[in-house]
Amino acid sequence: MTKKFNFVNVILTFLLFLFPLKSFTTYANNNTITQKVGLYISGQYKPSIPHFKNFSVEENDKVVDLIGLTTDVTYITEHILRDNTKFNTHYIAKFKNNFINFSSAIGYYSGQGPRLEIESSYGDFDVVNYKNYAVQDVNRYFALVREKNGSNFSPKPHETSQPSDSNPKKSFYTLMKNNGVFVASVIINGCYDFSFNNTTISPYVCIGVGGDFIEFFEVMHIKFACQSKVGISYPISPSITIFADAHYHKVINNKFNNLHVKYSYELKNSPTITSATAKLNIEYFGGEVGMRFIF
Repeated sequence: MTKKFNFVNVILTFLLFLFPLKSFTTYANNNTITQKVGLYISGQYKPSIPHFKNFSVEENDKVVDLIGLTTDVTYITEHILRDNTKFNTHYIAKFKNNFINFSSAIGYYSGQGPRLEIESSYGDFDVVNYKNYAVQDVNRYFALVREKNGSNFSPKPHETSQPSDSNPKKSFYTLMKNNGVFVASVIINGCYDFSFNNTTISPYVCIGVGGDFIEFFEVMHIKFACQSKVGISYPISPSITIFADAHYHKVINNKFNNLHVKYSYELKNSPTITSATAKLNIEYFGGEVGMRFIF
């Protein structure tokens, strides 16, 4: 769903450049441009830098150790993930900057002063390979360890059960795969465009509230969100305005429940069927440049 959402934003952004050349003609009256009043659509390029913090994962509110794969792992197979000795490093989640992102908005422009719009945007913050693993995706896997192997920072070895048992080995850890954070937002922005004498450039500020559709550990969550913007706009015709601003976006709730875990073997101790809860404070900031077309 999020990929389709991003595709729509890209299409809307580039449609702005398909209007006839006449639309971009500058109309001047005493070196000023009188803009239209009415509905508008906008498209913008919106790179973002994550400020994610306080990452943690628990198993059903039970504190567990998060242990990542050793740096000498050269490939990912089921056998590797079942080998408790391959997990021996502290797992830390870090996320990449998002430089490929477009957003779009539809709103009403009433001249200088208040302005209201609905904005849709999409952000893809992948995980960083901060330990320089030689193989792609090794940095995504980690174990939720119930019991460690004595003083060693690795899961306790699998325990062999009775030969008659259909599951001959019992495990002391589950597995998770971190594919990053995907955020699709729908925000209602309340903006104010300032007007100054003898200048065409108009500063503006926006404050918005809405909802985020967040995919984290392969589960979709809906969270309340807020954002703010400070920028400037410049009309190049009565119908066309270009703008640039800085933005800040924050997700209100940092808890993500009912996350799926993977099993190397059946768990030794109860509960043998479990799930995980993650916490992550999601905030990001950046800039945007775009174009607004007033009907």
